[in-house]
Amino acid sequence: MNYEKATIKKRTLISMNFDQPMGKYLFHHHPIGYFEADIDLPVLKEGKKIWMSPAISGLKSMGNA
Repeated sequence: MNYEKATIKKRTLISMNFDQPMGKYLFHHHPIGYFEADIDLPVLKEGKKIWMSPAISGLKSMGNA
């Protein structure tokens, strides 16, 4: 495993509803948003697979454990 930097490119659409699980049907309401600038995040990777990152969804899920 190795530590790398990952980048979320500006204006990449992401889900902004972090407290509600994503539905499997297209008619579910999921607000979306984006960042005005590139966002750099540290990630722990093995090959091309990301094992850990400080994603908001991951931080939220740890709080519910």
